[in-house]
Amino acid sequence: MILILKKEQQEALDYLYQQLKEDELRIKRKRNTKEAFRHSAEGRFNHTMTVLYHAREILGKVVCSKEVVEMAVILHDIAKIADDANHEETGAVIAKGYLEQKGYGQAFTRQVIECIRLHNRKGETPTASIEAKVVQDADLLDKRVLHEMQHLQNKRLKEEERKKAYKRILKAYKKDLKDYADRANFPFVRLQILDVIDRMEKEIYQNKVKCQMI
Repeated sequence: MILILKKEQQEALDYLYQQLKEDELRIKRKRNTKEAFRHSAEGRFNHTMTVLYHAREILGKVVCSKEVVEMAVILHDIAKIADDANHEETGAVIAKGYLEQKGYGQAFTRQVIECIRLHNRKGETPTASIEAKVVQDADLLDKRVLHEMQHLQNKRLKEEERKKAYKRILKAYKKDLKDYADRANFPFVRLQILDVIDRMEKEIYQNKVKCQMI
C-alpha cells in the first residue's frame, strides 16, 4: 500500500508518530508490558495509514473536502494510547492545538475536530458533516475482523483450511460484522462489509455442495 502525501500531511504524520511513541513509552514505564502494548505506536500508525487508504477510496465516490477528511484521519487516533476510553475528545483537543500552532484557519480546524470527535460514534449522528461520515466509515473498514479476512484472502491456504478459518471468523464475528454494516453511513460501504459475510458463507456452502456431490 503506497500513499502519496503532501508536505503538510507528512508533517502531521510525523507529529502523530511522535505523540504515539511518547505515550507508549510513558505507559510502558507505569504499567506491565502486556498492558502497555495493547495499543502500540506502530500498530496505531499502521491503522492510521490503512484508514487513510480507505478514506481516499470513499472520497472518490462522494463530494466533500478531501483536505479536511485526510487531516482528520491522520489525527483521529492521536490520543488512543494515552486515553483509550475518551480518545475522541482528548484527541480533538490535541489536534486543535496542533492545527492552531501550524496556522490552519478556524473553519478548517473546526471541521477536522468535529470529524475526530465523532469518528468512533456508536449511534446515529444525523448532524454529522459528510467529512465526518467519511472518516467514520473509513475507520470501520479497518476493523480487526475485516483486516483478518483480507489477510486470509491473500494467503495461499488449502480449501479445507480456508473453510475452517471462515467458519471460525463467522462464529466469532458475524454479529460484529453486521453491526459494522448497520453503522456504515454510505450504502456502498455497507454493501462492502456485508459482502465479506456473503463471500465466506458462499465458499463454505459451495464446499458443502461439492462434498454432497462426491
